[in-house]
Parts: sequence; C-alpha cells; structure tokens
Amino acid sequence: MKRMRFHVLGMPHTKTIDWWGTCAYTQKVLKLCSMLHSLGHEVFHYGTQGSQVECTKHITVMSSKKHKANFGDDWKKNHTFDIVDKYHTEWYTRAAKAIDENLEVQDFILCMWGLGHQGVLDRIPNVQGKALIVEPGIGYGIESQIDKKLYRTFRVFESYSWYSYCLGREEPLTMGCFTTVPTYDVVIPNYWNPEDFIYSDKKEDYYLFFGRCSEEKGTFVAAEVCKHANVKLVVAGQTQKGAEPLKNYKNIEFVGFVSNEKRAELMSKAKAVFTASQFHEPFGGVAVEAQMCGTPVISSDWGVFNETVLHGKTGYRCRTLDQYLYAVNNVDKLKPEIIRSWAESNFSTKRIAPMYHEYFSMLHSLWDKGWYDIREDLNGEWLAKSYPSDITFISRKDLHDKLMSFQNFISTGEDFPYNYYLNIMSALKTQNGPINLWTVKDYESEYYQLLKNKINVIDVKEHPIYKIFYQEIINAPILEGASKHDIAVCIFDYLSWGIRAREGGSWSGLGSLCLEDRTDLIEEDKDCIIGKCPPEWKENFFSPCGSIWKPNSLTARTIFNIIQEKIKQPASEYEWGCLGINAFNEGIKNNMDNIKVLPHGVLSAHHDDANHLFDEVDSLYPKARVLPLYTTAYNKINKIPLSKLITPEWIEKTDSLYTNTIKKLLTKEEINGKI
Repeated sequence: MKRMRFHVLGMPHTKTIDWWGTCAYTQKVLKLCSMLHSLGHEVFHYGTQGSQVECTKHITVMSSKKHKANFGDDWKKNHTFDIVDKYHTEWYTRAAKAIDENLEVQDFILCMWGLGHQGVLDRIPNVQGKALIVEPGIGYGIESQIDKKLYRTFRVFESYSWYSYCLGREEPLTMGCFTTVPTYDVVIPNYWNPEDFIYSDKKEDYYLFFGRCSEEKGTFVAAEVCKHANVKLVVAGQTQKGAEPLKNYKNIEFVGFVSNEKRAELMSKAKAVFTASQFHEPFGGVAVEAQMCGTPVISSDWGVFNETVLHGKTGYRCRTLDQYLYAVNNVDKLKPEIIRSWAESNFSTKRIAPMYHEYFSMLHSLWDKGWYDIREDLNGEWLAKSYPSDITFISRKDLHDKLMSFQNFISTGEDFPYNYYLNIMSALKTQNGPINLWTVKDYESEYYQLLKNKINVIDVKEHPIYKIFYQEIINAPILEGASKHDIAVCIFDYLSWGIRAREGGSWSGLGSLCLEDRTDLIEEDKDCIIGKCPPEWKENFFSPCGSIWKPNSLTARTIFNIIQEKIKQPASEYEWGCLGINAFNEGIKNNMDNIKVLPHGVLSAHHDDANHLFDEVDSLYPKARVLPLYTTAYNKINKIPLSKLITPEWIEKTDSLYTNTIKKLLTKEEINGKI
C-alpha cells in the first residue's frame, strides 16, 4: 500500500479532543487523523496544546495559556470565528511556519475548515509546488470554501446532495449543462466510531430531538407531530433564539446540553429520533448517530436524508403531518439490528478509511501520470454501499422452523463419520428441497457412500472463495514455515463459514443435529453435552474451543488479514463466524457487532463465559444464522472423538434429546445404515 504524508490542520478556537462532540469540524479532524494513521500513513496534526490525537506527531500551534487568555476558561461557549482577529492571525502564522518546516514535496495539506484555514496557506511559500491541498468533509457553502481563484484545491463533500447544490451555485449552465464537473472533487460521507454508541433493541416510551433547538433544525415540526400523536418528546441540545415557544408544549421534556455518553444512552432507548430539518441539510449527522444505536429516524424528505435514511427500513422520510404521524405509528415495525447494520456498514470509520485511502491514492497519482496512471493499489469497490437484505431476523421460538429450510452442509474433515450420516438423514426427513453437501474429497466411508446418491455433492474447491484465496495464501511468503495442514484447515474453516453465510446452511455443520435448538442442555447439565448420558462420562468429556481459528493463532490471524485485504472491505460488511468463545469475545472487542453466527464450542473450559453468553441469548439470537456445536467433544483420557463413540447401539440405549430425536425421525433400519 502506498504510504503518504498528511498535514492536518485542527480548529484554531478548539482543542482536537474526543469529548468535544458538538463540534463536527473537531470530530472530523480527530477521526480522519486516526483513520489515516491506522492505515500506515504519516500524519502530522497542528492544533492547540492539550489536543489528544492519534497521529505520527502532534505539533502545538498555540499554547493552552494563550488559548485561555483569548477565550477564557469556558472556551466551549466563548470561542469566536473571527478569522482576521489577532488570535487567529497569530495561529495561522505559527501553523504555516510549522508546516513549512515539516513539508516535503508530494505531501497533502488537509484544510477541514475551508476558508477558515486559508490564512495558513497564504503564509506558506510556494505551497502549491510542494503539496496537494484538500478540503475534506465539506458541509458548508461555497462562500466558506477556499478561494479557487487563488488555490487549486481538491474537495470532498459529505453528500451527493450537497455536492450538486454547491456545483449548481458556482457553475453557470450552458445549453442546459454544467460547463465542467471537477474529476477530483468527490463525495465521501461523514464517519463515526460505532463503539461510541450504545446498541439496544429495547426502546422506551419517548421520541427524541437532539441538536440545536431552532426552526430550521425542525424542532417545532417534531413538537407538533408529537403533540398530535400524544407522545412524549425529549429535547436535548442548545436552545437558540426563537425557540422559547417550545416551552408551551406540555409533552416535551428538556434535558439541555448532554455529554457524549448521555447522548448515546438517550438515542439507544428512544423509539425514534427526529431530524426534520427545514433547510437543505448537507449531512445531518444525528440521523446516522441514531441509527448507530439501532434507533429509527424520522426525517424530512430533502437534502441528504435520501442518502442516509432508508425509507421503510431504517426510518421514514416525511413532508406532511399525516406522513409524520404514520412514521410515529410504524417505527416499532423497523428492526434495530438492520438499522445498526446499515449505519455501521456505511458510515463507520472502518468503512470510510478505505474510501479516503483510495481518494488520496488517486490524487497522489497526479504527481505521476494523473488520469492515465494505472495504480497497483486501486480499490475499485471504494464507492460500494452495503444495503440491508430482506432476511427476516428470527426470534428464538421461531428458530426451529427456520432451520428446517437450510439445505447446505459442510464437511471439510478427513473422515465422514456415523453422526454425519445421522444428521443428513435427519435433514432428508425434515427439509424441503435438495440437500447440498460441500466436501473436500470423495470419502470412502460406508455412510458417505450410502448417502451420495441421495444428495448433491459439491467439491468445495469449486467454491469462489477457494479459487480466489487458496493457492495464493498457502504459498504466501508471510506464512513461510507455517504448517501447510494448519493453513489448509484455516482456509477451509473460512470457506465453511463463507458458504454458510452466503448460501445458507446447516445450523452447526455435520457435527451436530441439524434441526433442534439444544441450548436447554446447558441448563439440564452444564458439564455434559449429551444430556442424560452415563454418569462416568461427566468426568471424562469436555467440549473444546473448536477448530484452529483462535485469536492467539498467528497462522489464522495472518490468513484472516490477507483475506480481508484482498476483499477490500471491512469485516463488518460480510457475515463471518468464529469457532470458540475466545474468538467470539475477540470479535465483540473489535466492534464486529453484526456477527451472523454464534460460536462453535461454547461449552469449553470457559464455562463462566459460556453461561454468560447464553444469559444474553435473546440479544444474540436475532443475529444468529448458526448455533453452537455440541457433539465435537473429546474423551480427555483416551483422546477419542465423541463422534467415534456415537454408534447405532449407543443411539438405541441412550435416553437424551439428541438420541430421542434421531429415533423419532429415523427407522431402526436407517439408524443401522440399511437404506
């Protein structure tokens, strides 16, 4: 990946710090520095002393003492935007000097404040001969942008709506067409860290307005709608001049300015958040913030909202009172997990970082062949959006019926044991349509031979994931010296999850019965995975963490990273699975909230973790496509896989949920392999 250098200007009147969440400019500076730095680029931040930024180097432009002398102790309230006053002039001079000392040819200078940062450019000698000047995240008008007559700038707009609006204002129409459309002015949406928000699918009995209390922001629209709907409206934010009449509404609770933490709590519990802006909203970040919490948005139907609110999926866009009332009465039909998935998949820093990298790589090629440059690090999918599917996320009580329709099974092991046969036979009895079995080879097992003419056998090597990755990964220099077998197992593990996630599939592979939710076994006997089985087994059996994919497996981590890099999309955009409670916890820690499969082997040595996991099963089940594997236990004394101990004789004499279900579904002849 091409490594580039960025000089990022902070806001003169604030400190670049995470808790100052009400300043969109400050937050964009903070997060863009972090994104670029995480991609391996050199990032220099220029700002006020006390800024806390993830970057290569922070350069203090103005001391805290001078900042305080100019704005007082409460700079959050008393700051000014006078770009020609003494303070700003000194800030520009100091910043220009610092940048000039660090600037190298082909660097970038990022001016997040547009015209407010032009004073820095004016003081850097031959700045355009050394650097490319970019205005990222434009949500302001053409009057506030850097003067294009003085500087050749490259602009990133927050929405296509705002880009078109600005272009229409600055470019006169000739013969009904714009004279020019700048090739290197692009649209990249605003971005958030999902971990800053609380996801909740349980809502309380109120609606929320968050932001400046003013007519143009739609506070009065929200108040009128909630009055007519006879519902409670919580208003959080700064009250501006003209908002006094809001106090006459008896159904409004005012909570004033709130912290980032309180914002997340209010948004996560609200039935819906109003963003009924009465002007051409450039972006309206509150709409995305609400959706990060899994909360529907009720917005106006103009400006950016066509790009951020999916009507009928993540919220409703409205124009008239009756449409707003319809939205209030129907938001409870929208699914929080889909709302959160839409926001995280399209507006998280993890998603937007590759977009910015592609854009800056594209710009950097202007130092070479420009438009004709064929780049090795091209990301042709940089503009792709991830839309929620129409999959119905099922509740625990509906899970059994849903599992019946799955038609794909995975077998990537070295053998095809008896319990695999039992599970496919069960599926043949209960599922509609053909049964697909993905395998790595033509097994010699008598049970496989009995089934192969009754099902569709598919060579897993024909799967696209295998074709794309296997030959390259197994020979990757970074894996030199690693066990070829371990590499193959990791890839096949990934393959099996890919097939399950994309094709549908048995709920836990062939190692477990394919149609029953047996989580009750945890309560029935926490140390025994079979149920009412012989007492002596309780001392000798345990369930391991599953296959080789574990957080501490260097081979698995390396392969997973290679696959992610090749796919060129954040892991949260595709459905993934993990084998073991450790891997599951690792996924949660890395903000992969939309896991569509629950872990294999949760009945491992980590009993406390497993029990805790299933205490929260109601919040996890709506996201589940696959349930835990119970029958891959091992005999600790003899190291004999449990699958080897499952025999026709054992099925006949054992009284457990597993065996009783088998005996209910299959005849004695079928249990004995006589079909």
